[in-house]
Amino acid sequence: MGSVGHSRAFAAFTSAGAIGLLAHMLIIDPYAWALMRIASGLCVAGCYTVIEAWLQSKVTNETRGRTMGVYRIADMGASFVAQLMIGVLEPASYVSYNLLALLCCAVLLPMTLTKVSQPKTPSAPRLRPMLAVVRSPLGGGWSRCCGVVECVV
Repeated sequence: MGSVGHSRAFAAFTSAGAIGLLAHMLIIDPYAWALMRIASGLCVAGCYTVIEAWLQSKVTNETRGRTMGVYRIADMGASFVAQLMIGVLEPASYVSYNLLALLCCAVLLPMTLTKVSQPKTPSAPRLRPMLAVVRSPLGGGWSRCCGVVECVV
């Protein structure tokens, strides 16, 4: 998101998710399906991250609570409808996966047709997980015992 912007990052996550949904119909293998489910979960998490970052950058302190409340109502409502669709749609059906892929593509339409500019992405420091381990080995999940680093998790 930092290098391509909010709208392109959202489009990339959404299109990758739609590709994953359509690939389910092409590859009938439990291991491939497990990998596709993991990838689609990462796409959903990426979409949530982009949406919430976009909202947080556009709202003011006076409207933040109301805006996030409406967002959560829409989010939970959509999750509720998705759970109801599980009972209606036939599992592992061509129609079910195509319908989900169509919905993924449909969420791109409002973003591509809006005249609202995307927020500026502030520069952020790089994620350095080993810095946490060096500064706080126990907090980073590692412990030194007899000069050997071992995982405590």
